[in-house]
Amino acid sequence: MMSKDRQSRGPSSSPMELRRQVVKTEFRGGAKELWRCRDREVLLEGPAGTGKSFVIGCYIDYLCQTYPGIRVLVLRQTRASLTESWMVTFEQKVLHPYHQCLRRVLRRQNRHDYEYDNKSIIVMGGMDNENRLFSTEFDLIYVNEANELTENNWEKLHRALRNGVLPWQQLVGDCNPDAPTHWLNKRCLSGKTTRLVSRHADNPTITPEYMERLESLTGVRRLRLYLGIWAAAEGQIWECFDTSRHVINGRLIRDVGRSRANYYVESDAGTFNINYFIGVVDWGFRNPACLQIWGIDNDNRAIMTHELYAPNVNPVHLAEIAEALRIRFKVERYICDSAEPDNIDVFNRRMGRHGGAWIAQPTKKRPSDFGPSASLVRERLESNSLFIMADASSRTSNEIDALLKSDKKYVAHSSALSKAGEEIVDVVRHGRSLLFEEKKPMSTIEEIPSFVWKDVGTSGEPKEGPDPRCADHGCDCLRYLCVWMDRSDWRTEEEEKPYETGTYGDLMGHAEVFEESLW
Repeated sequence: MMSKDRQSRGPSSSPMELRRQVVKTEFRGGAKELWRCRDREVLLEGPAGTGKSFVIGCYIDYLCQTYPGIRVLVLRQTRASLTESWMVTFEQKVLHPYHQCLRRVLRRQNRHDYEYDNKSIIVMGGMDNENRLFSTEFDLIYVNEANELTENNWEKLHRALRNGVLPWQQLVGDCNPDAPTHWLNKRCLSGKTTRLVSRHADNPTITPEYMERLESLTGVRRLRLYLGIWAAAEGQIWECFDTSRHVINGRLIRDVGRSRANYYVESDAGTFNINYFIGVVDWGFRNPACLQIWGIDNDNRAIMTHELYAPNVNPVHLAEIAEALRIRFKVERYICDSAEPDNIDVFNRRMGRHGGAWIAQPTKKRPSDFGPSASLVRERLESNSLFIMADASSRTSNEIDALLKSDKKYVAHSSALSKAGEEIVDVVRHGRSLLFEEKKPMSTIEEIPSFVWKDVGTSGEPKEGPDPRCADHGCDCLRYLCVWMDRSDWRTEEEEKPYETGTYGDLMGHAEVFEESLW
């Protein structure tokens, strides 16, 4: 799919040398069909690594150079998720370092468009700001990872296809196969959307090492990402999880005095007045660590507003991030996996006590606890009292970046990251890039569909706990949260009255502080 000339280009080449190069790219299979297709709706689907993003990037670049003045919109579920996915492919594999679109030197998260000399433009966007998109006219819209959208969102995009400069107006999407019942698959089967299929054989640049990683995947992820089959997970633990209901688009807004936490969520599922924030932590290093922030509203509904999901993040770095978020959002407790008490101590040494109790509290975890705790999550999903914000992961990255800046509104919180600084950001980004390359889940939303029982009997009833091969870091956090929320009185005896009234421990909230100060 990609010629040797294109692969060999690099920053060391001079602008004149790059202009003289004649790059020939051979497209095959579904990629070749895309260039001839003029249908209104097109989906390029296939397993991971077939070059879908590269092909569509080349297609868009060709149209922009061939048809002056066209307007192209590239979007994903959230604008931030484009930064380290399609934009990297477009800049590094489609464009060359001296391309006209890259004259303005900008960080990807700050780049809103790519402008051509002939007045064509490629605009970056996300469904988390859909109103702004629909007020603008485009000739072509490309949805990266189209299966993340709802069918309603997909159909809304047609409203913006009215610029009329390109001879045909087109909505193009790409994705890996999902569940057979997914609306996108049904739309292709009904003929509303033209399906183009891309296979590994169509991409001659794919390496044996990459194919081995895909082949080593298990369960439904192997079927979808390696074999390219629209398959549902057998024995899914939370089959009631529905992205159209439980994953919400919205904004976390600060409004002092509106609620106890001074924040509310305005979303397509309604408005949630946050009463308080709770953090949940599942430890990891070689495997991803997961830190989630949940807002609990006045109706005891839980909304995940932030999520850090990355490997190679040590407890010290994780504690710095947790403390920064605690200061910013007044997180009352961090409920932590009890399997690593030393890590809980690291958190408490960093954050101390609140209301006389340690900020980080262990959750009870026994083998026999899995069934009841999984049932609590199911109950909340079925009763629509548990939601995940679609941009929870990107919001966390933005918060970390913001807390490192010198902007006055962040100065009060920047000290929480003063020791770790940019190192934390680099570690998190590197860890998430590893997950992306290895095609592993990068969030709880991606974990849940492949979170399955280890063994299911003939009657359909599960015989054991979850399959140990499944990623379960975010799912474990869901269980810890629901167990904690289910307790009628979550305060322990120590938390109710840690020190006798009038003692130094009662006044200072930390007896050890007084004892150390004596010496």
